[in-house]
Amino acid sequence: MTSEMTSEIITYTDEWIQNDFMNTHKDIIIELNNVIKLKNKLGEAFWVIVIEILPDDKYIGQVNNHLIKNSPYNYDDQVLFTREDIRDHKNAQIQMQQIGMLNEIIEHIKEKIGRMPTLEEVDFLFTKIIKK
Repeated sequence: MTSEMTSEIITYTDEWIQNDFMNTHKDIIIELNNVIKLKNKLGEAFWVIVIEILPDDKYIGQVNNHLIKNSPYNYDDQVLFTREDIRDHKNAQIQMQQIGMLNEIIEHIKEKIGRMPTLEEVDFLFTKIIKK
């Protein structure tokens, strides 16, 4: 695992656990702001938002989960990955659908517990629901 410093922003690299998602979904075009799932060598799967597209099917993503395992990177940090490292993909349309469902679920939780759930409670709940 290494990190590169550019303009005081660290971009982490890791040994991602690959699978054949992109081989079976060859038609997917990775664009800025797409949400990508990666899995690190610690076995923790998490989402990143594509913030930069580099040559040779390389990307920089901003971590969009609070990680549980002891990784040197965490929420809001930047990581470098390749097309082969991608385990799942969400484009803008899928994201909007999921945001709508998330808002409905949050309202449901709010009614049940009598208050707005914290960001950590929502993040924990969805980590458990979507964990693959």
